[in-house]
Amino acid sequence: CLARGRCPAEIADDLGMAANTVRTHSNKIFTKLGVHSRLEAVAVARGALGRDRSPATGVAVALSAQEPAATAQP
Repeated sequence: CLARGRCPAEIADDLGMAANTVRTHSNKIFTKLGVHSRLEAVAVARGALGRDRSPATGVAVALSAQEPAATAQP
């Protein structure tokens, strides 16, 4: 949800909780990752996975030419 740029209210609506709860959980994640923003958190997560996901298709794609492209995941 964060990687797609969705706001806390949209995420909260999908999860059936308050937007402030989403913000609280997001901030706890940021603290654990040692980052200060959603953008930094997404960058850390993508770096840890070693790949990116196409926002349009949700299909994982390789970040480097040396990595084989991943297949679609459910």
